[in-house]
Amino acid sequence: GVKMNFTDDSGQVMNQEGAYFKKQTKDIDQVKEEEEQFKVSPLFDYQMNDGGASSSITITASEPGCNGKMKTLVPSGKRLVPPAGLNAIYSLQFYNEHETTNTPPTTSPSPWLVGAGKSGLIAVWDCNNSSRITQEEDKISYVEPVMSWKGHGGRWIADARFLPPPDSSNAHVPSRLLTAGNDGSVCHWDLSAASLTTGAPRLLHQTNKSLHASGIFSMDVKAQQEDCLIVTGSKDKSIAVSKMSRLADNDGALWRSQFHTSKVASVSFSSSTINPLIASASDDGLVGIHDMRIIGSDSNSTVACLEDSHV
Repeated sequence: GVKMNFTDDSGQVMNQEGAYFKKQTKDIDQVKEEEEQFKVSPLFDYQMNDGGASSSITITASEPGCNGKMKTLVPSGKRLVPPAGLNAIYSLQFYNEHETTNTPPTTSPSPWLVGAGKSGLIAVWDCNNSSRITQEEDKISYVEPVMSWKGHGGRWIADARFLPPPDSSNAHVPSRLLTAGNDGSVCHWDLSAASLTTGAPRLLHQTNKSLHASGIFSMDVKAQQEDCLIVTGSKDKSIAVSKMSRLADNDGALWRSQFHTSKVASVSFSSSTINPLIASASDDGLVGIHDMRIIGSDSNSTVACLEDSHV
């Protein structure tokens, strides 16, 4: 015979023998996703283990008899190996630990380098890395990245920028990174922690379409003691300025310009601490200088324009 179970008015389940047992139910909507686990990132673990030996990279003239004039640049140091899939690199930046700290700059530059580009991939190298692959036939040393991961959903990343350290206690190792990509978003990464599952650093914040409606082609960061300003240029023809403190809330831009009539391919903050000027270059052939203190029409905020500079 087939055994049948019956449910009474109280919701309990009774079998044919009259015995009650507890009904096992599971509300799918109440099942919480397991919280992602993080560990100390390879960047910080590598540094704590005193990884990396001091080395120098020189560039020399390859052709003799050039009368002291450099004709061809030939790298004579180590070669940095990109991770699989990073076939084109669109952004490179060395880490500057002295950007906002009061520590005096050292004679040797920081060895940390970030590169990003095709397939939304990001890599961080220690150029002084002593753990390297050597090809005996050409006597060239190749340095693998300390960290690499896929950071954006689009086809490429336009810019990657190290952020200044929050304090000077561990300023010699980069701990924060901003990336901007073809998916139209800006991502804020915590480089001190890496996912146990993917190896990617902790993603602190990612902007939505309130900043740009299309892909971002350029980004620059202006470090400040209390906050960081971020300027981005996009395929949606706009220039947007935001702050780090606004990224988490997706509050959109503090200032925006629609001056250009085509894709904004390059943006840059002025180095002046007095005049908050922004330079932009677009596929419309125009180079604009904008004053973000001027709120109003795009023509008013553009204080200078270079026309017909490119064909």
